[in-house]
Amino acid sequence: MAEVSLTINNTKNILPTEYSQVTITRRLYRSGESEYLLNGVACRLKDITNLFLDTGVASNSYAIIELGMVDDILNDRDNSRRMLFEEAAGISKFKKRKKETLKKLEDTDADLERVEDLLFEIEKNMKSLEKQARQTEQYYKIKEDYKEKSIQLAKVVVNKQKETFATVQKQVETESDRKTKLTTGLAEKEALIEKSKAELLLKEKTLSSRQKGINDFVAKIRQYESEKQIKNERLRSLNDRVNNLKEQIDQDKKSNERARFSIQSLETERDAAHLALKEISDKVDLLKSEYETQKQQRIHCKVNRMRCVKCIALSKKSLFN
Repeated sequence: MAEVSLTINNTKNILPTEYSQVTITRRLYRSGESEYLLNGVACRLKDITNLFLDTGVASNSYAIIELGMVDDILNDRDNSRRMLFEEAAGISKFKKRKKETLKKLEDTDADLERVEDLLFEIEKNMKSLEKQARQTEQYYKIKEDYKEKSIQLAKVVVNKQKETFATVQKQVETESDRKTKLTTGLAEKEALIEKSKAELLLKEKTLSSRQKGINDFVAKIRQYESEKQIKNERLRSLNDRVNNLKEQIDQDKKSNERARFSIQSLETERDAAHLALKEISDKVDLLKSEYETQKQQRIHCKVNRMRCVKCIALSKKSLFN
């Protein structure tokens, strides 16, 4: 929506209104519809145009002259001078009103032509309406006859209904006496029923207490059965465990026999290894003793060799001296 407002001070009462300030607003919506407001009140564009007639303020007036309008006045294009003089003389509003009046007269002539067409159509339909009127009169006559016949029929029906009503009334009295007897018998039977209900209620209470005891026994039996099943399952699992342990013991016994045999063979090998180790130890001791003997001999020989070398050196020294 776009909106523009124009506010005019009307302190000199140029505009024919009692307001000292006049605000004119136009709203243009996206759909193309326009809305005009005068001091915030919705109005027509015609109301705003009539307000500014003979004031020199309008879309085509010369109170505010555009640049192009000066050339139009000087060149007298489209009788611009005459329009200026007419507006200055106050004739333009009368011409406009004359134009609007002529337009209304043309619309009235068109409406009159339409009225003549409507009169022709109405005269054309008069015959059918007269025919319908005659049919209506005949209808009302038949309706009156029907009303009289209906009244006579109603009288006959009412007489018959009165006879039927008398007969039915007698039957009603008879049935009322019968109803009284039946009511008395029904009351006696209801008393017996109430007594039976009391006895039945007592028996239901007894039955309920016994049923409760039975339910308790059934619950205990179910509890015992569940415990029995649990214990049977435990016993079955223990038996399975015992069988597994027996099998494990048999396997352990076989494993122990194989281990015992392995230990005996290992002990035999150990004894043989000890004998071999002893023999090797003796050989090592013998070799050590021989090694020590040879080592002592080598040391002795080395000492003797060093002494011999020293003697030779001394002899050479004394010889050179």
